[in-house]
Amino acid sequence: MPFTRIIARRVIPVLVMGAAMGALTMSPASAIDWDHGPWYSADASPRGAKAYIEENGDWIKICDIDSDGYMAYAIAFKRTDGNKYSQVYDSKNNGDCSYTNVNTGGGMMENRWYDVLVCITKDIYSDCKAGSKKWYEFYNDH
Repeated sequence: MPFTRIIARRVIPVLVMGAAMGALTMSPASAIDWDHGPWYSADASPRGAKAYIEENGDWIKICDIDSDGYMAYAIAFKRTDGNKYSQVYDSKNNGDCSYTNVNTGGGMMENRWYDVLVCITKDIYSDCKAGSKKWYEFYNDH
């Protein structure tokens, strides 16, 4: 049996398995082309939070971008009733971000306005740090 055939039988399955494992560990949201953002918190530069919205699939992404002891926070509200729709926190500040998919429960309704608050907070039980709140809006048309 030629040497190249032996290598092909042993190496190719390992390469295929490695590629499959890499694909499994990637976040599905990492390949998104975000519709809205980056949207930053209003705290003094350097900003502490950065958020993105993807209408198709109803994703929210938040990134802690400053080592300041605070975590990044984003929350979406339906404009019609002002009720909280979805929220996500990120405290990593390591180049990664946190994602939430709000597609459960029907997702974000089409042809509606949404307000998004981006800020920093000490923990998930605290209010936004004074001076860090920044409001954004978007119309979900797809």
